[in-house]
Amino acid sequence: MTLKKNNRGFTLVELLVTMALLGLAIVAVGSFNFINQKTTYQNKLLNEQHDDMRFVINTIVPYIRMGSDIEYSNNTVTVVIPPDVASSNFTFGFNEAGGTIWIRDNSHPLCSNIAELNINTSNLPLVELELVSVPQMPGVKTGLPIRMKTSVLLRNR
Repeated sequence: MTLKKNNRGFTLVELLVTMALLGLAIVAVGSFNFINQKTTYQNKLLNEQHDDMRFVINTIVPYIRMGSDIEYSNNTVTVVIPPDVASSNFTFGFNEAGGTIWIRDNSHPLCSNIAELNINTSNLPLVELELVSVPQMPGVKTGLPIRMKTSVLLRNR
């Protein structure tokens, strides 16, 4: 009587090689996912900063357009608006300690992570407004500082 050899199943070597290849594939996919997550988070932070700075400009510019004059001192800007256009002047400014742009008074911040607010009134009635973000933010390696500029015409001058 002869014994038949059972050729079904896998050998131990085949199982070890398969597990090693599967492990390498999992590590590769995990590394790609981690890098992709970091990039996505950095882009999210940059987009939020862009949006916040655009919001500040879009909030302030209509008031500057209504103005007849602009006064700038100690990081506070007062847009003088004629009484027949609006009931009061508009004030906004930059809080250096907190890095925020505010409207009306320091208790109404519009945007944070700001390093500079620059106002150029040398060519009145044209007012040039520039916002500059901080040069570093946690989680962001590139893309900073962000600079946004706009020119606005005082229409009631």
